[in-house]
Amino acid sequence: MATVNSVVPKETLSLIRSVADREKVYAADKLVPLVRQEIDSRWSKSQREIYTGELRLSTETQIQEAVYVFCQSINWESELNGLNDMPVVSETGVRFIHSIATKIGSKDKDALFDAICDAVAEDEENNNRMRLSVRMAKMGLKTTNDIYFAIDLYHSYLDFGLMGGDKSKPHQRENRAPRRTLKQEVAE
Repeated sequence: MATVNSVVPKETLSLIRSVADREKVYAADKLVPLVRQEIDSRWSKSQREIYTGELRLSTETQIQEAVYVFCQSINWESELNGLNDMPVVSETGVRFIHSIATKIGSKDKDALFDAICDAVAEDEENNNRMRLSVRMAKMGLKTTNDIYFAIDLYHSYLDFGLMGGDKSKPHQRENRAPRRTLKQEVAE
């Protein structure tokens, strides 16, 4: 099969993409015969040899390699698109989840979600000046998926020991000396 270093002309990838998009087929094993059919229907026998040579699609192996490279590029595109769709939760959002977990005494995902929904509802009933829902949006907690992602992130913080003890800041160092106030320094 094709290797990472396989050279497939852009025109070849465009041809394969047009077939894949038209037929809605992106699996290599099903795409190879469709590409072969496209080549056979697009050019006459006399032209086929010239064009397939330029496109490096002269043999069945070359077609398979080109389709394989195309399918790999599709996989990378979908992974990158998936990364762009990931929620962005601020550290304050994780601390907010931690405060809710401390308040209800549970780290269960569904219990945390219910408690967050209750907090938003209670806040809206009290007509607070800056609604919790607005503050949550600023923390990156705009949708149900964002909230569940933040809860998962909170659990990851716990797993890696980043929420240590009663501290609410995930990145606070364990061995940091307590801050002294100006009064304490003057008194000494």
